[in-house]
Amino acid sequence: MNKLRNALKSVRVRLFVTLSFVILLIIIFLILVNNFVFGQFYIYSKTKALKSVYKIVNNFYATSQDTDLEVQLEKIAINNNFDILIKNDQNVNVYTSNKDFFSTLGQMNEMTSRFNANLGETIEKGEGFTIRKIKDSKNDITYILLSATLDNGYLLYIRIPITSIQESVKISNNFLYLMAGFTILIAA
Repeated sequence: MNKLRNALKSVRVRLFVTLSFVILLIIIFLILVNNFVFGQFYIYSKTKALKSVYKIVNNFYATSQDTDLEVQLEKIAINNNFDILIKNDQNVNVYTSNKDFFSTLGQMNEMTSRFNANLGETIEKGEGFTIRKIKDSKNDITYILLSATLDNGYLLYIRIPITSIQESVKISNNFLYLMAGFTILIAA
């Protein structure tokens, strides 16, 4: 018993316990920030990207008569992982972001009709556009959906799935657990 008390009083053991405790506090703090702040920051940054794409598309239709509009829209969709749907004033689909998107067009049309029915959580409402968080009950995926009317009267819908952020948080947390274990072992 005296050996244990003496060991606990040694500088080496106290330093190890203190260092382990500080590492655990830092890891717990990072996990909490990761769980609660990272998701909100992701939504904020994607909302900002949606507004930027809305302005770009609106400018394309206002100024561009070229055939490169589809190429630019395709680049935007691929670079940002967006699904883009543009309808003219007769409600005819003018553009979709990719050819495979036609198979999910019914889902998008359903989402846009639900969007127009004011379902979902409004994230931001601006001049000419509204951004909402909507859960698609068919495939159980949550999207951020921008709905806008362009200056030429066309309707623009851009959606992005946000379920990937939840997976990223889980992966990041697992990495933090692993790093905490290795750091404590190295510190020991």
